[in-house]
Amino acid sequence: TRSGNRCWHGGLIDLQRAWERLDVLVLCCGSKGLRPFRELSRQQLDVAIDGNLKGNFMLAKELGYWMKQTGSLGKIIQLSAMSAYGIGKAAPNAMADFLAYKLAPPR
Repeated sequence: TRSGNRCWHGGLIDLQRAWERLDVLVLCCGSKGLRPFRELSRQQLDVAIDGNLKGNFMLAKELGYWMKQTGSLGKIIQLSAMSAYGIGKAAPNAMADFLAYKLAPPR
C-alpha cells in the first residue's frame, strides 16, 4: 500500500542516517500461506509476486544504489525456496543476477 511504502522508505532513510554504509543486503521478502500449485488463484499469485519480486526489487533498488554510491564492495544475497510460490521466486533470482551486473564496480 502507499502508506506501507512510506513506512519502509522512512526506515531506509533512518538506516542511511545511522550507518555510514551497507556491506551486506539479504533479500528474503516473501509471502506465506499460499495454496498448493493447483489451487493457487490469480489473486494469491499476485500477492506472491508483489512480495517476492516487487518487495525485493524496491529494497535492492534503493539500498543497492546506496551501496554503490558509498563505495561498498559488499554483497546482495537473494534467499529463496522451492514450494508452491516458486514461480514468484524465479524472478527475484534472475533479478539478483541483473543487480550483480548493474551494481558491480567498473572493470
